[in-house]
Amino acid sequence: MRRIYLLILTFVEHAFGQALLSILQSTPGTLSTLNSLINSSTTAKNLLSTANNFTFLAPSNDAFKKWLADQGPTSPSQDLIDATLSYHLVNGGFPTVLFSSKPQFVSTKLSSAAFTNVTNGQVVELFQNGKESEFLSGSKTLSTITSADIVCTGGLIHVIDTVLDVPQGLVTVITQSNLTFFIGGFLNVADQPLVLPVLNGPGVTIFAPNTASALSKFTSLTANATQSELGDVFNYHVVPNFSGYSSNLRNGLVLKTMQGDNLTITIQGNDTFVNQAKIISTDFLIANGVLHTIDRYVGKE
Repeated sequence: MRRIYLLILTFVEHAFGQALLSILQSTPGTLSTLNSLINSSTTAKNLLSTANNFTFLAPSNDAFKKWLADQGPTSPSQDLIDATLSYHLVNGGFPTVLFSSKPQFVSTKLSSAAFTNVTNGQVVELFQNGKESEFLSGSKTLSTITSADIVCTGGLIHVIDTVLDVPQGLVTVITQSNLTFFIGGFLNVADQPLVLPVLNGPGVTIFAPNTASALSKFTSLTANATQSELGDVFNYHVVPNFSGYSSNLRNGLVLKTMQGDNLTITIQGNDTFVNQAKIISTDFLIANGVLHTIDRYVGKE
C-alpha cells in the first residue's frame, strides 16, 4: 500500500506541485516567521531549494512565537536556527495516511556535528493519536499537524503547531526529564573519563535504571568499586552503534553492550524487558541516540 500511494503521490507532485519555498512564501499569514528565518539563512535556503523526496514540517507563526520566547532574553544563534530548520526536513515522503498508532522514527537533514551524532541524521518520532497526526522530538516535545499533506515539487508539507526541539546531550536530557534516581546514582558515573566515549559516540542506545530499588542496588554493589568497575557498570547499560528506538526492539534480540557482555530483549504482552529489567518509559531522544528507562539494574551482581 505504501509503495502504491507514494507512486501516486510522486505523479501528483511532478504534475501539479509548486516549489517548496514558493508555497511557504504564499502563506504569509500563517508562516511569515518561518519565511523570515529561512530568508535570513543561506544554509536553510540552499537546503530547502534543493530538497527532493522529503516531508517538510512547517511551524506556524504561533509555534515560532512560543519557541522564540522559550529561548530567553537573547536571540537564538544562527547555528541553532539552521539546525532547527534542518531538523524539520524529513527524509522521505510521509503523508498522514501512512501514520499509525505504531511509532515510526524517521531521519531528518539535521546532521551537523555540533548538534547530533546519529548516523543518517537525527530522527523525529511520528505517529497517529486518534484523529491527530503528531510528532515527538527532543524533551518529548509534542507537535500536532494543523494543515496536512500540502503537495509541492519533490515532497510534502505539514504545518505544525509546535517547533520541533533539537535533542540535547545525555546529561542535559536526563536532568531536564527529571530522571531522579538515575541522576542520583548512575549520572555520577557518567562524570568519569572512562564513559566519555558513551557521551560522544555515534548512535548509542542507553537503558537507564530509574527507580528507588535500582539506585539502592547500584549503591550497594558499587560502594567499594574502582573507577574502572564503575565505568563497566555504566557501560553495561549502553549499546553502541545501534539505533534502539522502541520500534526496533524485537523479542529475542541480543545486543552487545559497550562493556562487552550481551543484553537480551524479551517481549511479553505489552511489556518489554532488557534481561530481567522492565522498560518503563521509552524513546527519550538524545543528541547521539536514544534512552529508555528501566526499573532495575541489569549488571552482574
